[in-house]
Amino acid sequence: MTVSQIVETTNKTKTQIGKKPVVVIPLREWRVIEDVLEDYEAKISMNYRASIEQARNQIKTKKIYSFDFTTGKTNRITMKKL
Repeated sequence: MTVSQIVETTNKTKTQIGKKPVVVIPLREWRVIEDVLEDYEAKISMNYRASIEQARNQIKTKKIYSFDFTTGKTNRITMKKL
């Protein structure tokens, strides 16, 4: 669902309860909109970007390990394993 589709959907279903405008949409459509909003918020979040950069740096400096439950040993994670 694109932003224009979201705006179109919300413009069709405007109503008022008391003095405040309210948008009523089907739950199925809201779930799609909610996913789009979460993705958008994650993309613009500076903390999210910083955490990705930090994780990449940790991998480059070999500070990240994975745990193998079958052997009980840890292994360094490399960029190739991701």
